[in-house]
Amino acid sequence: MLNRNFNKTKYFSLEVLILILIGIFYLTLPNLLKQSWFSVVVWIREAIHSGDGAKLFLASTSVNFTYALLSFTTYLWSLLLVKFFFTNIGNSNRRLLIIATYLIIRIISRYLGYPVELMLDFVSMIIILLLTKYANMNLDRISTEVIISLQVLIALQWTNTMPAMSAVFIGQTDLPVSIKISGAYLDNTLVQNMISLAFMVPLLLSATMTSMRIRANKRMLAIYEENMQRAKELKDAQTKIMENRVYKEVNAMAHDLKTPLVTIRGLNSMLMLSKDMNKLIPYSERIENAVEKMSELISGFLYGSHRQKITSGELINYVRAQVPIDNELINFDFTDINENLSICGNKIRLSRAIINIIENAIIATGNQDNRSISLNCVRVNNDIKITIMDNGKGVEYDKISHLFDIGYSGVGSTGLGLPFAKQILEEHDGSIHIESELGLGTSVIITVPIYEE
Repeated sequence: MLNRNFNKTKYFSLEVLILILIGIFYLTLPNLLKQSWFSVVVWIREAIHSGDGAKLFLASTSVNFTYALLSFTTYLWSLLLVKFFFTNIGNSNRRLLIIATYLIIRIISRYLGYPVELMLDFVSMIIILLLTKYANMNLDRISTEVIISLQVLIALQWTNTMPAMSAVFIGQTDLPVSIKISGAYLDNTLVQNMISLAFMVPLLLSATMTSMRIRANKRMLAIYEENMQRAKELKDAQTKIMENRVYKEVNAMAHDLKTPLVTIRGLNSMLMLSKDMNKLIPYSERIENAVEKMSELISGFLYGSHRQKITSGELINYVRAQVPIDNELINFDFTDINENLSICGNKIRLSRAIINIIENAIIATGNQDNRSISLNCVRVNNDIKITIMDNGKGVEYDKISHLFDIGYSGVGSTGLGLPFAKQILEEHDGSIHIESELGLGTSVIITVPIYEE
């Protein structure tokens, strides 16, 4: 707490110091600019005596830039004052407060003898307010604020020496008036107007384009942040979906565990009732096998890295035992050309991956009169190739690449089975590939490396 208060005090002291330095600079500016204004008077006299309009251009340039320096210093002082000490009000109110502070300082400066053009100051503040509001700028980034305000203030100061603006009470201080009178004496009024426009218009356009660019950048940033938020929400949703998938797999494993549990319980009851000691050994062996099966199921599910040597025949038979092949509405065909091909993998997870694919095939053939699902297992070089084929409705070609996206489904399922299967096969250095034709059916081809000791 003490450290935080110390940091706040240190930051506050720095703010006050910055404001004091800017204030001192503003108060000393007239003395610093006296030599420049004296040069302006000399150029005006030389222009009248020699009839050289170039001297008037030098005088106009010097006056406009020195006046712009005074205006910009005042604006920066007002901006920082409001930014540092009025943090609890809205952005729009802070903008209005900046304008009010600026105009008050300029009015006081006028009574102190500063060259102040109040009408021009008011117009400048209105234009800066419109551009910053259009750009949807806040006071957090001073740099962009400085760029826009500096361009506007320099641009509009050129109206001081523009004879056409005298009618609207702009350019009423001594030096601009002297320049315009000298221009009229030399019949140079049109040239002065054109030169002022040539400097003012590009600078105002630049300030406007800067405002538009800032607005566009803010929109792009907002779109980017919105997309990032949506991506985060999508990722959270996918995580939740995968968690639901894990829950489903737990339920499936619990169902698989019921069979050996029922076996153990039944054999134990028979042992209690049996008086024939010769049946003790075979019953005990069957109980031991059931316990090993339960242990294998639990290890296979809990430990994804659990690997064991299994044959393709064992894997296919385990899958066959988990799917409803007795369903009379579906013609199942399981073929294993070589049942002795060995795999080093997690039998439970591999079988769940294949079962997920078969479950998708069952859904895909739901509207067919003659539903058919086949599983074919063959050796291809050093891999075991398992093809699950159905005669369902098929998938459009441009949608096949999306089938492995979490939540996407071509058959109206949860959209989790194929992503889960792909993850499992990649864990086993295998692959999965889908071939489908709309109206004819789908083939899912998976490969797993053959295990060779």
